[in-house]
Amino acid sequence: MKRNTFVNMCVTLLFMMLLGSVICFIFISSLSALMEQHFAVKVICQVVALLSYLMLLFSPVRNYGERDVNRVHIGVKKENKLTGLLFGLVLMIPYVLAFLLLVLGKLGLIVDMLPAYRLVNSQFVVFISSCVGGAMTLQELSWGMLAVITLVIPLIIPSATTLFYFLGYKQISFTEKLLYQKAKDGRK
Repeated sequence: MKRNTFVNMCVTLLFMMLLGSVICFIFISSLSALMEQHFAVKVICQVVALLSYLMLLFSPVRNYGERDVNRVHIGVKKENKLTGLLFGLVLMIPYVLAFLLLVLGKLGLIVDMLPAYRLVNSQFVVFISSCVGGAMTLQELSWGMLAVITLVIPLIIPSATTLFYFLGYKQISFTEKLLYQKAKDGRK
């Protein structure tokens, strides 16, 4: 049986992030006309896009946490409850690289990549639009907002992976709790 190491899982999660970005881009692009007209549609689209993006990360990270419990119990691995956070920090690498590229663009050393960044990160479309406002180029964007859209908003990812790993490690399943509830009067 193939061992699922930390590095293999990071590669899988990076691929899932890419797939999630493509799915969110298609979803947001197809509803962009409605989003411009109605704020409620914009909020609903943001929630749906972000949840669909994060759900692609949920299953692999949760399953890794479930397997880690078994590895710890049989003595193959030492307990490390920060593994979910480590996954999230690895997944932040593309955002740090994007920050560096956008800084170079703001300094005028390379081409302005703000429109490309907004397109690629459609899972955060409302958050980024709120921060960027009417700025269409990096020169119109403040340094603080540049840091917020590339380094602060994506902190949702490490928070989510930490939670997903914890749910797997503690073997908490919401579907089991919803599907297999005891009847209130004690009967099944």
